Amino acid sequence: MKAAPQILIVEDEPLLRLDLAEMLTDDGYQVVGEAGDGETAVYLARQLHPDIVIMDIKLPIRDGISAAAQIHAERLAPVMFLTAFSQRDLVDKARDAGGYAYLVKPFTMADLRPAIDLVLARHAERRALDQLNSGGEGRSTVSQAEGYLNGRFGLSMDRGLAWLQDVAINQRMQISQVAAEVVAGNVVRGADGMPVLATTQTDPEAITVDAYLATDDEQAARQVFEALDAFCRAVGYAYVEQNSLERGSFWRRARAVVAEWLRSPEIRERMIKAERALELVALDAHQAEVDGKVAEAVSTLVASLADIPEACLRVGSILLIKHEAEGRPVLVTRTLSQVEIRTLERFPEIQKYPRTVLASLATAIASLNVDEAASAEP
Repeated sequence: MKAAPQILIVEDEPLLRLDLAEMLTDDGYQVVGEAGDGETAVYLARQLHPDIVIMDIKLPIRDGISAAAQIHAERLAPVMFLTAFSQRDLVDKARDAGGYAYLVKPFTMADLRPAIDLVLARHAERRALDQLNSGGEGRSTVSQAEGYLNGRFGLSMDRGLAWLQDVAINQRMQISQVAAEVVAGNVVRGADGMPVLATTQTDPEAITVDAYLATDDEQAARQVFEALDAFCRAVGYAYVEQNSLERGSFWRRARAVVAEWLRSPEIRERMIKAERALELVALDAHQAEVDGKVAEAVSTLVASLADIPEACLRVGSILLIKHEAEGRPVLVTRTLSQVEIRTLERFPEIQKYPRTVLASLATAIASLNVDEAASAEP
């Protein structure tokens, strides 16, 4: 089991600081320190080395922007800002000071939890980049690949590096190997305009299959996984290969590989039917127009969620969310855009919070867009 993230709280209002500490502690986080001003925040960050600093912007002695810039400069911890304001210039200052995210007061734990996960995930990416920057020949190749992706596909350096990391993970390659393929020119433009390694185009098409289930009932989880795998087979994927599985609340990551006898157009047609079938189930509508095999797989999958209070399932571009509102189950389906798919590939932890997954996804995309805009500035 992972250790609870250690958090330093910086808030000048004692009651708000107490409420925030109780909220985080009740949700399983470890509050290791509290400060009421920016100067103390920097001192405690140096002493405690927390996993994340949650800091108000308006602080006495030293304001949050200045304190965060110091913490960022010394690479002590990632900072997430709290503020009662949402002006664009304030957001820009927070970003320039090294802030990874910000929340506008008032907020709930449902807002705070995915924001913390997003900050920790982005900080982990940044640390990986720093380690890469300290390398020798491998880093040189990566830099050349970033330049190639920028010149040919218009990707910023950050987006280019993120693409290299994603391909390395999906293809089980070292990032330097992916970079070498790019520098050698073994990359083409995909249907969505994004780069695709030419050396992987003949491999069986594969999609990501993620599942978060808010239950510790292993039998109930197994039923959902079986129904999910059957759903994948119904739309044309030959098998599902499990990559990882966490227990407590169940969190499974896998990939589905297309059956060799099916062509891409047939896969797309089946996926469209599956998306339509899920929409009809969510609307409690008749499924006569949907292929019987796909409709049956959809019905079985939805039925398997009956005893799961909250769930988030993703099969490629299809997102299925279940949660409860006012004591009644709510089922939401969504066909994801390429941008949304890439963002969830980069920050999969967002899917662990079904109630807020769509809002958190929008926040993550907006945050990445801000970074890209900043990296494009001269």
